[in-house]
Amino acid sequence: MIPARSTELLTRPSPATRGAVAAAMFTKVNLEQAWSPAEFESQWLESIVHLDPDGTPGFADYEAGRLTQFPATNYPATLVGWTQSRIENAPPAGHLYQALPHAAWQNMYYLPHESKDEPWRQFGESVYRIDEYLVGADIDWLEHALDEGLLAADEALSTFNALGPHPTIEQLARLLVPRGVDPSTSPGLRSWDLGAVTSPHILAS
Repeated sequence: MIPARSTELLTRPSPATRGAVAAAMFTKVNLEQAWSPAEFESQWLESIVHLDPDGTPGFADYEAGRLTQFPATNYPATLVGWTQSRIENAPPAGHLYQALPHAAWQNMYYLPHESKDEPWRQFGESVYRIDEYLVGADIDWLEHALDEGLLAADEALSTFNALGPHPTIEQLARLLVPRGVDPSTSPGLRSWDLGAVTSPHILAS
């Protein structure tokens, strides 16, 4: 049940207040519980795009990650809109990467394929490592990006980050070696068992 007071705050004229209330309604839910804005879906979606993580007290990085994953899988257009708004309104002197918390960027890969192309085309050249975050562990979108010319093979290889969600080395080998990437000269693959990842049965599987 969503408290009546919260629903009133979702329609207040202050965008910052509306965004903070929408975030609080989500983040107070236990990690193990499913959540839905239910009958207040339209008000919640209209409000969450106004969320300013830096200006919201108590909004921790891990909460930003949870909150990003939820619309990515349920309301992708809302997440894309929020991301665009945060980037477009970032301070001129700041790094555009700082428009969102780190955990929010890390969960961008949950977006469906059709929702990733737009932010890549719009901000791929200006937001540091956005390609890495859009790919994450999503090898299928990486293949799509290669086929559509959104990424070159060497750029695709550079999206690999062993410290975050990522495709397996075998998946990368099957995808990139046939496209001309030489694993023996690629820093991203050099430290791995090259004989294993380039063997014919792996590449053909």
